[in-house]
Amino acid sequence: LAEAMALIHTMAGDAEKHRRANALIVRQNHYVTTRCDASLAPAVSIAQSAAPAVREFMSAEKGHDKLLEKALRSLVSDPESVPVLPATVALMDLLQQSATRNLLGFALAIDIFERASYTDKDPLAAFLADGGYERAAKQIDVHKKINDSGDHENVSLGILGHMAAVDRDYAIEALQLAEAVSQAVMGVSSQILKA
Repeated sequence: LAEAMALIHTMAGDAEKHRRANALIVRQNHYVTTRCDASLAPAVSIAQSAAPAVREFMSAEKGHDKLLEKALRSLVSDPESVPVLPATVALMDLLQQSATRNLLGFALAIDIFERASYTDKDPLAAFLADGGYERAAKQIDVHKKINDSGDHENVSLGILGHMAAVDRDYAIEALQLAEAVSQAVMGVSSQILKA
């Protein structure tokens, strides 16, 4: 994403192109939050004793799409006019697939999504503010603060704490799912660069 942000920074001379490029990044984040409930829900049925932790995480994610929609609406009047990239759709499909079949893979995927940035300000929020989009930046930062206060970077550990040892094939499948999620995240960045 850093490479995409650097490219977008060079567009600052063309205000409309710059605004649309920033909106494209925010739209991908917005789409992720709109798919969150549907992508997480299948994990409840495979989570066994971790089901309450999954439900709690799902509850904590409710409303995040509204925050990101506000951020997006501060950039464009019609959020639906900003495309969702195929890699972003694939990313959420992979999360849903892991939630359907492999709790370890699901926990690893959640860790990829919720990993802390270890900065006071969300990097995307800082980027948006630097580009002059303070209203969008504010919503992104509110989202980060909610995740930080909810200890979202440790959700995976809470789920894993309920799991017993798994067999080799299950562990390999989990790693394959997590690798696919990681590749999809990189695919989102790559597709932003090409858009």
